[in-house]
Amino acid sequence: MLELPTSKRILKEAQDLIQRRGFFGLSLQDLADRIQIRKPSLYAHYDSKEALAVALLQDYLEGFRTWSEGLGGLSPESRIKAFLGIYDEYVVDGKVCPHAALALDGPLLPSSIQDAYRSLREAQVVWIGQVIREGVESGQFRNDLEYSAQAERLIQQMVGAQLGFRVTGDRVRFEEMKADIVRSLKKFH
Repeated sequence: MLELPTSKRILKEAQDLIQRRGFFGLSLQDLADRIQIRKPSLYAHYDSKEALAVALLQDYLEGFRTWSEGLGGLSPESRIKAFLGIYDEYVVDGKVCPHAALALDGPLLPSSIQDAYRSLREAQVVWIGQVIREGVESGQFRNDLEYSAQAERLIQQMVGAQLGFRVTGDRVRFEEMKADIVRSLKKFH
């Protein structure tokens, strides 16, 4: 098996740590220990913790775009369910999505990280909004809310569901929350 380049290993492990501890809980020494390099060697790849977080968000955004392009042939409902399925991997591993991990530190984050985070969130809101629009046009989804508002609500509900799961460990309720989100797109309450 081919080993990832050091810069990619750093991103992978930094993502894991941030999704478990938040940005301010990320210790560069812990990161270096995980990768089995000396802490000063991290700076050969990323000149600061801030630059690392920005690169991580950009990498996550690129991965999201690649992932979402691969779903083009699925129905709108199937694409929404696939998006919600991303969150399964986080909660099973004791993590939260980048939205939840960074939201806790939000206003305290450096502006470059906030900007990179907003780019990721906007890309996801736009994509979800487009999927919802297609669902409305095909008659699968309700049409009484603005698409981006529904997309924002969907992300916020999943952030809340993850945080709730982290406290309760109630997998059944987490799955019910995902099903509720899909139902809320399909009919009036």
